[in-house]
Amino acid sequence: MGNTTSKARVNTRPGEVACKSKACAIQTCLAEKDYDQEACTDVIDAYFACMAKHGDKAKKNVPA
Repeated sequence: MGNTTSKARVNTRPGEVACKSKACAIQTCLAEKDYDQEACTDVIDAYFACMAKHGDKAKKNVPA
């Protein structure tokens, strides 16, 4: 039996790796603010700015 290692997903979007810390910041903010999206707009906007910078065409789709 050989030593196996797990590999990253093959179809990872370009911004996913570069913006992972921003995505984690969104989750942290939402958890701290009882999942109030309005209270976390700054970190959400930072995530979308990062994705735009790194060539991803992610669209802001946050329900009102």
